[in-house]
Amino acid sequence: MQFGFTILVYFAVMAATIPALLPVLLVSLVIYNAQMGLTNRVVQQTKRMTNAALAPLISNIEETRRGRALISVSGLQPFFAARQHAAADAYNRSLYMCEIKIT
Repeated sequence: MQFGFTILVYFAVMAATIPALLPVLLVSLVIYNAQMGLTNRVVQQTKRMTNAALAPLISNIEETRRGRALISVSGLQPFFAARQHAAADAYNRSLYMCEIKIT
């Protein structure tokens, strides 16, 4: 928001100094507004994807924490380890895609 106001002040000073630049400045503001709207939507979608990928990771950790004794007695450590590795891989893929979108 502060960056947007700074740009607006710069444009106002330029328009007051050189009135012929007013059409160019108006077009630039429209393009800037569209670009910021697209950027905000991409960031929101990226956060949704990351949260969706992180949920299985957190739930598996919680399940293994709560059922630690039962998992140990029944010998299901390899199952939960494989499930944790699969969830971590899915999260890492999502995080990588999010980083690509942002940069």
